[in-house]
Amino acid sequence: DNQCVRLKQGDFKDITRYSIHPVDCAYSFSQQGATEIHVVDLEGAFKGTQKQYATILEIKAATQLTVQCGGGLRNEKAIMNILDSDIDRVVIGSLAIQDPEVVKSLMTSYGVDRFVLAFDIVTDQGYQIAIKGWRKQTAFSLWDMLEEYRDIRNLRILCTDIKRDGMLLGANSALYQKCVNRYPQFLFQASGG
Repeated sequence: DNQCVRLKQGDFKDITRYSIHPVDCAYSFSQQGATEIHVVDLEGAFKGTQKQYATILEIKAATQLTVQCGGGLRNEKAIMNILDSDIDRVVIGSLAIQDPEVVKSLMTSYGVDRFVLAFDIVTDQGYQIAIKGWRKQTAFSLWDMLEEYRDIRNLRILCTDIKRDGMLLGANSALYQKCVNRYPQFLFQASGG
């Protein structure tokens, strides 16, 4: 609903709302020295189609930040819409798991530097990946998907430990160290915690 929020483990019934507007929040980060921002349209992730696109464009216009955004980008047209705008990078989760060939084709067209693949995992269930706003667990593990994209050097991978997300417990450093050790060709972004 065009607000800054924190969910606990992706649960829309457990929301912490912050009084600052998303654009003001992003501007504040930039004034404190941030150069990049990761924006998730949580409503879009839940509903399967982007809902906060205008606000994300406002953030880009109001700041000098490099903006990467995701949430609800589940088809080629939606992804191309973001890539053809002023947004710097697109974050793809569900489609990266369900149709890697489409995602690879888009990377060939737009350049790998415009993409972040989001793998949201349940660590206590064999690193299984969840999609569609974390409501559906797949048969694929994190390692399966990293293998699928292994030949794409300097690909950004955003890996979220769902059990830690929104819990303020700190990042799962052991997981990210394991990722970096196994796949040094990727640029990993830690998420959750």
